[in-house]
Amino acid sequence: MKKWTLLLVMVLLIGAAKAQSKKIAGTVYNSSGIVPITGCQVHNLNTGEYVFGDEKGNFRITVSMYDSLVISHTGYSQTLEVVDNRDFSRGRKDVILYHKAFMLPNFTCYGLNPTYEGFKHDVANAKLPDSYKNIDDVHL
Repeated sequence: MKKWTLLLVMVLLIGAAKAQSKKIAGTVYNSSGIVPITGCQVHNLNTGEYVFGDEKGNFRITVSMYDSLVISHTGYSQTLEVVDNRDFSRGRKDVILYHKAFMLPNFTCYGLNPTYEGFKHDVANAKLPDSYKNIDDVHL
């Protein structure tokens, strides 16, 4: 009898936990915390739901307590956010994304002539790498 009572209590608790889901709103900002990021992606890893932010960085997604959200946008490092008690009770989750740093290979920067005629001359007479000569349908 105790086993059945324990099983029933566990089933009720799991059902109650599943029933504790709701839509929360949020805004995704850049690293300044002021400028919203347009069109960000928000993915709830627990439910598989995927939403996109609007032109003001706002989104709405269904979550439960302790769901994991992956927020991303091109050019920014994605972040993993967990919906905690504070977020769930407020019904709001604001997020900051940071620009992705890119490491560039060594390169040479040449100054161009500041006048238009000089610029045209420099571009027309620029020596391109030999690799461009091997591209199909390109005539240099």
